[in-house]
Amino acid sequence: MTRLWFMALVASCVVFTLVPQVDIAFSSLFYRNGGFSGTGSNVLEAVRQSIWTASICVALFALVGALVAIVRGSFLGSTYRIWNIVVAVYILGPGIAANLVLKSYWGRARPASITEFGGATDFTSALWPTDQCEWNCSFVSGEASGAAAAAVAIWLLSAPISSPWLRRTIRACAVAIPIVGSALRIAAGRHFLSDVVFAVLIVTGIALVMLKYRRRATAEVTLAAE
Repeated sequence: MTRLWFMALVASCVVFTLVPQVDIAFSSLFYRNGGFSGTGSNVLEAVRQSIWTASICVALFALVGALVAIVRGSFLGSTYRIWNIVVAVYILGPGIAANLVLKSYWGRARPASITEFGGATDFTSALWPTDQCEWNCSFVSGEASGAAAAAVAIWLLSAPISSPWLRRTIRACAVAIPIVGSALRIAAGRHFLSDVVFAVLIVTGIALVMLKYRRRATAEVTLAAE
């Protein structure tokens, strides 16, 4: 999994740096008659709000689960370390990396704000900080990072489920959450493809690092006991 993540990161950095126009081309698929097709639809907005609400609910549930697991040692079949990882992914991913740092200081304008789509600001490459936006900017997507954190949480917390079919079904639904949520943000002209790709990569990267730390900690405890 770590190798796949690293390959995805390198490929994304290369593509969106060498061919930044990929972002405009992808967003153009949803731009018609002077507007983005994802805006103005009550159904799509309801789906978007549902995904956002689900992400927040999963975060709150993880916080409660972590507190219970610390006291009891485990909760719903997962140890306190797993619950702590889920909480840490939310805090470090959507909380700090996405919303507190990148969206606040990267300065990338949203698709609907650039001149190519009728706006007044310039298009800039994803990985280059700029000054085209003052606050709540495009890079990275906060909602995509929250949806990715929810997917990571559901994936990890579904591990104790004994039925392989049920576990795979739940995990498939978990993967669908950031995919659908990201697609809706792009279709609404609120984010570029690279905004959601790097949001997901940041969150999953944090999760992989935390899981690796957990395995090391578990191994050290085992060796100490022996």
